[in-house]
Amino acid sequence: MGFTGGGGTGYARYRMLRGMNRSGWLFLGALGVVSLALAVLQYRWTGEMSRAEGERVRAELGLQVQQVAEAVAADLRSGMRLLLPRAEELDALGWQVAHEQRYRDWLQQDGDVRLFGRIGVARPGKSGVDYFALREGKVVAEAWPAVWEGFRRAVEARLKEGGPPPFTGAEVNWMEAPVFGEEDGEREWLLLDLDMGYVAKEWLPGLVKARLRTEAFVWRVVRADGSVVSGAGLAGKPDAEIGVFPLHSLGRGERETRWTLQVWHRDGSLEAAVAGARWRNLAISGLLLLLIVAAGVALVEYNRRARETMAVERRFFASVSHELRTPLTAIRAAGQSLADGVVQGEEARRQYAGIIVRQADGLTDLVDQVLHFSAVGAGTGEVVLGTVLESAREAASGDIRAAGCEVAWDVAAGLPVVRGDAAALRRLFQNLLSNAARHGGSGKFIGVRAGVEGKFVVVTVRDKGPGLDVAEMGRVFDPFFRGEAARGKQTRGVGIGLSLVREIAEAHGGTVVAGNVGDGGAVFTVRLPGVMG
Repeated sequence: MGFTGGGGTGYARYRMLRGMNRSGWLFLGALGVVSLALAVLQYRWTGEMSRAEGERVRAELGLQVQQVAEAVAADLRSGMRLLLPRAEELDALGWQVAHEQRYRDWLQQDGDVRLFGRIGVARPGKSGVDYFALREGKVVAEAWPAVWEGFRRAVEARLKEGGPPPFTGAEVNWMEAPVFGEEDGEREWLLLDLDMGYVAKEWLPGLVKARLRTEAFVWRVVRADGSVVSGAGLAGKPDAEIGVFPLHSLGRGERETRWTLQVWHRDGSLEAAVAGARWRNLAISGLLLLLIVAAGVALVEYNRRARETMAVERRFFASVSHELRTPLTAIRAAGQSLADGVVQGEEARRQYAGIIVRQADGLTDLVDQVLHFSAVGAGTGEVVLGTVLESAREAASGDIRAAGCEVAWDVAAGLPVVRGDAAALRRLFQNLLSNAARHGGSGKFIGVRAGVEGKFVVVTVRDKGPGLDVAEMGRVFDPFFRGEAARGKQTRGVGIGLSLVREIAEAHGGTVVAGNVGDGGAVFTVRLPGVMG
């Protein structure tokens, strides 16, 4: 059993599709080669760009970290220079007045006076080294604080035994600077103890934030023993690090590093961040290439469908022309015979008039099919499906009688009404009955059954003809499609009857499916939502 319409041969269609597929495959092959070449170039380019970007970021990060270290040293040096008097000041003003004057000047300067939590002066005395605190602008003699006890012992031992300047130790958070006389060497020492609460929470974070100009990095400052002074508690190899505090102590030149500023990328390392960026770029470029390939495939498919649609349209118009010409020729011949008086006798005239009426009915049915196909819709009225089925059987009675088919009618009484257009639904079932008569008439049987399944009214129309070609079953509802068997037998039709069936069913919220039955023949099942009481 076959369906569709129109002119042309299967061989001609095969040649057209084969030529189109060859050109399409050539285009897609070329597009694939170009896309692969672009992908390779993109992979290499992103690798080079990533390496260059990594080097640039690392160099910029090193510069920023250096700027932080310089800012730390500048703040510490500034405070120390302001607080440390020269030897001539000690001689001219007296050491106490000189320190008090320096202290007041330091309080008035623009620098950060919150850095130092404790300021002291160590001077050689009769029994060792004495300690004096600078507090509220005055020099006050006090006992040595525990934090500077190690410094006191080192200075006293040096005064007795000689040797290098005292070792301050990397674990402490204070600085010392000596005051030198012209002849007597180190005359005293300025001692500065940092306010670590302020340093850790405000001073260091402020310096780093102002100079580490990216939110992609995290940092910390650690002592020589690894304990954290400020910042996040991180681990692993940093992307950049530099020694800070103090870079050098006044009067002694280069000194050991007590703290180290370390910086990491938030992704764990700069290499990981660069690699991640590279793969993101590759993913984006790969997606773009896939879109290009997909666009190429879509273009080839669009071209194929456009050419196929053009061929279908040509076959449709050829079929319509054929379907119009045959009845018009018959009508013209019968009418001409009647007009010329060739037909003699009342019975003969009635036969010729019947020919004209039947052919005119066929033309009317063809026109109705085309009009319904161009404007399928569903009304809003309530349709009694039993009445619609009876009307459809009457409308298809000519095709049924011509095929010599017996109709087995099994329509349940009291079917729920269906909301929609009665004329459209009549056309749906008329097309199914006429289709069964034309293509399955060899079985001389058409079975119609209607019942209720859940919320749906289900109608089946079956025949006992040769059935549907399995290879063509998926296309029987396509517009203008007619199978090889229909074209071979020259069965009349233009290939819109079953397409119209599907359009009407879906417009009413229903479905239609086609299949074969086990004992031979085709069956079409229509499911329409019923209006339940």
